[in-house]
Amino acid sequence: MTGTVVISALLMLSGTCLTGPLCRLMGASDTFYQLTTEYLFWYSVFIIPSGLSTALQGFCRNDGSPVLVSAATIIGTAVNIVGDYLLIFPLKMGVAGAAIATGVSQLITFLIILSHFIRKKGMLRFCRFRVEGALLHKIAVRGLPACIAQFANPMTTLWINKMLAQQIGDIAVDAYSIISYVATFSMGVFFGVSDGLQPLYGQSYGAKTGARCATTSGRASSSTSRAASSSTARCSWSAARSARCSARTLRPSPTPCA
Repeated sequence: MTGTVVISALLMLSGTCLTGPLCRLMGASDTFYQLTTEYLFWYSVFIIPSGLSTALQGFCRNDGSPVLVSAATIIGTAVNIVGDYLLIFPLKMGVAGAAIATGVSQLITFLIILSHFIRKKGMLRFCRFRVEGALLHKIAVRGLPACIAQFANPMTTLWINKMLAQQIGDIAVDAYSIISYVATFSMGVFFGVSDGLQPLYGQSYGAKTGARCATTSGRASSSTSRAASSSTARCSWSAARSARCSARTLRPSPTPCA
């Protein structure tokens, strides 16, 4: 947790003190510069609880409280949705309001998950520890694939946005964002199933019940494929409809969006 706090603090300072240069480095054009700087600044204020929330979810889930993690995520998402509406529309705070709503939702999620450790519901405790080279090596080896996977998506999005902005313009970046949302909905199904399977795999591995682990994996693969296919189809239809409406907004037509 110490490393998470330190890295999150550095990111918070970078996002609040170097907001403009970071947005330019990420490829923000004059069209989006003000919006991106507002969002980045206010979201950076909440990076520490956001990072701790993400880090503690895995520990809490594997410490016997997967339901609490699910409840915290659902409550945080609901707060984010309601907060977005209240801050953007009635309070007229724009993009800054959206960032604040997201940050507050992450803070609430973190506090709910933290209650598991404060009430000592499981076996894990916050305590002092001594850094060992062998342990750091094991953590790095096991965490490197996930680290690369997590960095690959934003880096790919960054360079695609830069290329689209240079070659076509801002409208191409808008179109690609819709495609990214479709991919996010689809990948969310896989991420959710993988996170939910971690405690089951750990329990089966510890109990040396390989057959049970194989059965769980087979059922999860089947259900994930069906859910992902359904999610992708629905999101693709919604994205196509949004794209048509956006195009008609740019080029007015007497035909309504329906």
